[in-house]
Amino acid sequence: MIFNIQEHECYRNGTHGCTFNLINGSCLTTIGILGFLMSMTLIWFLALEIVKVPGSKKIFMINIAINDTLTGLVAMCRGLGIISPRFMGVSEDGSWNAWCSIYVVLATSIWNAIIYTLFPLTIDRFIAVVFAKRYKVLVTTRVSWVMVIMSWMPSVIAHLIVDPLSMALGNLKIEFDPAYSRCLYTASRPAVPIVMLVIPLVTIVSLYGTMVIFIIKNRIPVGRVLVTSSAILLTGVVTVVPEVLITYMVEMSYEVAQILTITFYHANCIYNPIIYFITNPRVVKQVTKRVSGNSGATVSTT
Repeated sequence: MIFNIQEHECYRNGTHGCTFNLINGSCLTTIGILGFLMSMTLIWFLALEIVKVPGSKKIFMINIAINDTLTGLVAMCRGLGIISPRFMGVSEDGSWNAWCSIYVVLATSIWNAIIYTLFPLTIDRFIAVVFAKRYKVLVTTRVSWVMVIMSWMPSVIAHLIVDPLSMALGNLKIEFDPAYSRCLYTASRPAVPIVMLVIPLVTIVSLYGTMVIFIIKNRIPVGRVLVTSSAILLTGVVTVVPEVLITYMVEMSYEVAQILTITFYHANCIYNPIIYFITNPRVVKQVTKRVSGNSGATVSTT
């Protein structure tokens, strides 16, 4: 539990590592703040029906926005930790407190929920395209809520139940790693990225590939909701690919790895709200009116 804080690169004045970490940490902190605010705004618009999204799609969009909000909070803490280990609970004497361990447990559960929270929207769009005539029968409000709850279960069970139990039994330990500017699990767990990243990633890509083939083959018109969900799913998939690559020992420089697997990864909490507003220009117009007090009406995005 002891780490010499003076050996951290950002405590060696004038080094390249220090400059890079300060810039990267500041960018990540800013991304976290913006992502948190933007995602909370989207949740507010959807929940209060300032923006009206029909049926289950609203539930699935809010689910993704909640994960983006939490990712924004994690990014803020992560960015501050890159700037200085003190924000990760590392003291001047090199000891680290409980926050360092708590952060890694909570952050890991949120990180690994990113792909799984995309599943309900993927399944929803898949059914809407491939089984259009039975969509309203298959995707009810109750089914939608079950899918949302199930999308969080793998991460909750793995990281908020199993991991703490493993630590209590002494089978899993957490220590501060100066190279990552945060606490890490010390044990190698190769099955975790396979279950939490690779399997859901391949499944989502397969479902969307099937949808694309089906749309082209049957010349189905592409609606706004499908465009929005496709863009959000694409960014989610793309942002986790570098994490999968580095997990399986694809060589990258320190700077490239930090940018792709940390900054780029957490920036997902900004991409999704931006995509939603870009693909729904009527929403931007209506929200502007609403904020300025010119109209109390809502806008529908179908």
